[in-house]
Amino acid sequence: MSYLFNTDPEPQATHLRIFPTNILMIDHMGLNLKPMIEFIEKNKKPGTFQINRLYEHKEFDDLVAKIRMCSVNFCTQMKYQAHTIDITDIWANVLEPGDMHPPHTHSNNILSGVFYLTGGPNIIFQDPRSGASVIDPVAERNIDNATVVEYEAFPNRMMIFPAWLPHWVPINKMNENRISISWNVMLQGKIGQDKQSSDWHDFNDSFK
Repeated sequence: MSYLFNTDPEPQATHLRIFPTNILMIDHMGLNLKPMIEFIEKNKKPGTFQINRLYEHKEFDDLVAKIRMCSVNFCTQMKYQAHTIDITDIWANVLEPGDMHPPHTHSNNILSGVFYLTGGPNIIFQDPRSGASVIDPVAERNIDNATVVEYEAFPNRMMIFPAWLPHWVPINKMNENRISISWNVMLQGKIGQDKQSSDWHDFNDSFK
């Protein structure tokens, strides 16, 4: 009687990471911050913390161009397919001492971003998987098991992230304003795979 023996190699374990959340962070953007800060400080109305439609003002032309370029690069890295992108809005955020920006997302867009004109409290991102923190056995936090991750607000730092990713800014404990610029991006035209695919959508002029 003959027997068949398993000739496979020794078992090998592989640590797999699936469903990643991708964020693009660019430091040292090289933009002139002074005219943008001066515009925001001059035009901020008492009792408000945001100034909308900054793309209508020349002080932000260079930033808008950088946002468009970096957003296209992000979409290329992610293998997104679309005819073009549209910056649906861009606005200033001024957090005065004692202010905060509570947890939120940006609906009806594919990307959001922030550019820092000053330092201040960090931006905090939360794990978007609702069931991931139901049981929390973690003894030592790292990037693989964290449920919140934060990044410092540095002047001339840009961050681009999925619009569905929850984020917030804690209380500004400085004695000065924290000033940043945020925006949303949507894809335009025929996006996704070919027209025959169920993954294809047409967003032409959706936000015009």
